[in-house]
Amino acid sequence: MKYSLRTKLSLSYVAIILIGVAIVSILTNVILEKQFKEYIISQQDQNETELALLVRQSYISEGKWDTEYLESVGMNALESGMILKVLDSDGHIVWDTTAHNDGMCQQMLNSMRNNMQGRYGRAEGGYEEKTYLLENSTGEIGKVTIGYYGPYYYTENDLDFINTLNKLLILTAVISTVMALFFGVIISRQISKPVSRVIHKAGEISNGSYGEKIVEESNTKEIVELVSAVNNLAETLKKQEALSKQASLDIAHELRTPLTTVQGNLEAALDGVMEMDSERIGIMHEEILRISRLVDDLSKLSKYESESSKLDIEEFDISDTIENIVKTFEGDFRKEHKSISFEGESRNVLADRDKINQVMVNLISNAKKYTTDGGEVKVSVEPYKNRTKITVEDNGIGISAEDLPMVFERFYRADKSRNRRTGGAGIGLTIVKTIIEAHGGEIEIESEPGKGTKVKIIL
Repeated sequence: MKYSLRTKLSLSYVAIILIGVAIVSILTNVILEKQFKEYIISQQDQNETELALLVRQSYISEGKWDTEYLESVGMNALESGMILKVLDSDGHIVWDTTAHNDGMCQQMLNSMRNNMQGRYGRAEGGYEEKTYLLENSTGEIGKVTIGYYGPYYYTENDLDFINTLNKLLILTAVISTVMALFFGVIISRQISKPVSRVIHKAGEISNGSYGEKIVEESNTKEIVELVSAVNNLAETLKKQEALSKQASLDIAHELRTPLTTVQGNLEAALDGVMEMDSERIGIMHEEILRISRLVDDLSKLSKYESESSKLDIEEFDISDTIENIVKTFEGDFRKEHKSISFEGESRNVLADRDKINQVMVNLISNAKKYTTDGGEVKVSVEPYKNRTKITVEDNGIGISAEDLPMVFERFYRADKSRNRRTGGAGIGLTIVKTIIEAHGGEIEIESEPGKGTKVKIIL
């Protein structure tokens, strides 16, 4: 059986309160029992000592005892649960409570036994006696034997006190349970309400409906983070869906143009409208190459994403590697009246050399593509907090603030016109980010329209 979060929280509060009260009750009874027992035994000893002194005071002189006084002392002692037997110095009985009122003595002992057994079940205890020697200035005048229910016993007042305490603890448990249930319902509602909204929102997201953001005010940190995470998830999925749709349009656009060109030329040749000379064959060849490049880019992206964890790690001088790549681009840069330079000291890294080569080729190609005539691209390598920082910086057309957060998304291109000069399917930077993250590195991009772009990689 499954229970709601509200029910579980409410019951957990009640359970905690009941457990707490139960622990307090047990500890209170255990500690009270121990202290009360010690107190009763101590009080019993004190009462017996005082009673022996009172009995000694009933001795008048020369073997004479005040029996009326002894009777008063004995009956008062009987009411307190003690039975007296006074003997003179010769061992003769002077006064005996059992002889005076044996029925009352038995009734008192039975009452004590019932009280103790009623509380403790089979409580160990029974009738006990202590004898005290009675002396005055002339010497020994007799003995007094005090009988009682031992080793200790509780009076009616003592039992009433303990029972009242337990009733108060039970009342406390009831009141605490009601309060815990009340506040538990309120608090659980505050927690479960936003969670329910998040669940509803997650259901909408799973059905492809991203809708509006969840607006939930809460002073609970985890609730705020949960709501924020789901809102961010919805926003991200919404953007991904838009990118996916745009990617389909982009791929269709990339394929349609060259296919239309090739199809048109072939149909014209088949209809005899025009002849297939070397110029037209060259045009069709160029369009087919465009298709091949797109397919190749898609294949590379799929490969890097599926094999991101399969890196052929080796130690090599990344400055030397990047400098060689820069040199291979120098001829292309000169043809387009642009310049490229490299600066950096020797830096050994642990990485996949081939994949890092792919990263640098993509970044430098992008920089060249978006740098105007007379522009410059600077590539540098430098130490950075026990790691290595690689920078590719150009002074080209730059990227707008609106497009900057999306440049690493697949098929995203800031240039919506998609002309041949700036062409491409928008996969290059996606491949770069995939490779760098597979190395556990970091990549960030800074750009300003009209001033250029800087890409920084930390390995």
